[in-house]
Amino acid sequence: MTAIEFSTETHKEAKTILDKNKIINLLSQLGDVRIGGSYYTDLMYGPDIDITVATDHPRESAVKFLNQIIDKRSFQKYQYGDFENFPREKRPKAHIVVLILPFNNRQWEIEIWFAKEHFQDQIKLEEKLKQLSPNTKTKIIRLKAKRQKLGIDKHSLSSFDIYKNFV
Repeated sequence: MTAIEFSTETHKEAKTILDKNKIINLLSQLGDVRIGGSYYTDLMYGPDIDITVATDHPRESAVKFLNQIIDKRSFQKYQYGDFENFPREKRPKAHIVVLILPFNNRQWEIEIWFAKEHFQDQIKLEEKLKQLSPNTKTKIIRLKAKRQKLGIDKHSLSSFDIYKNFV
């Protein structure tokens, strides 16, 4: 399977996970939902999905969602982070819920950020990435495939580090 075929298959798997677990429906009851990252830009390779929920009450919305999703027992693991009260470098001052799910022999992560508003710098970058030519997107996907093949984790070579050479 080529890197592009793998990317397309990964996007289909992500859509299946989102649809099957009705995550967007649940989140929509808590605020304005935006699916971003490589799912939005058609640059998927790794098994991860990035979502932001803009809400007047980020902490309360995150905790409410976490309790709802735990009750459904649809995911193997759940993580919660309070980066508003415990800020971290290069992370938004917001709340995060991470859902972890083994699916099709891969470990999927869905990162859901709860914040007062969507992250404008991220949106600007993703809009530029979405507009890239198919040829440029192919180059990016191949670099992501190479990163994985070489066993380089996303903390050592982030997708953003790859993207900044193209936008």
